[in-house]
Amino acid sequence: MQNYKNHNFQKKKYVFVKIKFFSSRDIQLTSTITVPEGMLVIGGWNQESGLLRENPNSGGFYKQVYFLSDNVWSLVGNLNEPVSDATVIRVGEWIVTVAGDSANNNVERFKWNGREIENVETISKHENTILRPIAFESYKNFCTFQN
Repeated sequence: MQNYKNHNFQKKKYVFVKIKFFSSRDIQLTSTITVPEGMLVIGGWNQESGLLRENPNSGGFYKQVYFLSDNVWSLVGNLNEPVSDATVIRVGEWIVTVAGDSANNNVERFKWNGREIENVETISKHENTILRPIAFESYKNFCTFQN
């Protein structure tokens, strides 16, 4: 084991900046992915949104995509269907969302142009609720699914 007493470590001072939330609602179970310009926050769920529904415990799912850059939030687009507990992965020029829990459990993809999302497509659907599914890039035209 090394003796760290004699090492000269520099103390770094970190400053955390509190920023305003991206929504006036308490949206939980969102998914995030970084982009060169900042961070995207995708979908989510809110308990209060379900209080007016037949099943008040169902909550409400969201399809909005928010962008955080320079400590400022902006709405940059919508998915085709709401998602929560999703996994997000970049595959080439596409950003792919695999819904974990939602009404439709879609797999959607879109492109990020640096300002907004575009070319939103539903490419698949799964029948089960899979909270935070594992997604990875595989061989072309090859799908792995284990139930």
